[in-house]
Amino acid sequence: MITHASTWNYAEALNRTLGKDEILLQVIQSFIGDCNELVDQLFDVCNESDAEQVIFMAHSIKGMAANVGAEAFSCAAKDLEIAARQNDAEQYMALYAELNAQKHLLYKELELFIARVS
Repeated sequence: MITHASTWNYAEALNRTLGKDEILLQVIQSFIGDCNELVDQLFDVCNESDAEQVIFMAHSIKGMAANVGAEAFSCAAKDLEIAARQNDAEQYMALYAELNAQKHLLYKELELFIARVS
């Protein structure tokens, strides 16, 4: 469960891009495109209770999110990955809903950043 993770750690994300907002903007725009596709696919595999694919996709999302400082989103993906590793299919949709809620909160913060630097 997400307890103390921030929605978006701008300082961490900026540090990963050599302190350059322009580079971070490109990374975030790429992240958003890739993330939307993976989250949509994850919904389908959660519905199908395909533990192997849930693990793979949740793990991928977790890493992508961590790379842009999306701490709470990454934690939500980790929770879903753990449930899949424990073959707890009953939890998939509730954890997916939390992941999706964290994605929407994250995107609000990222949209503010994009508007500021564009």
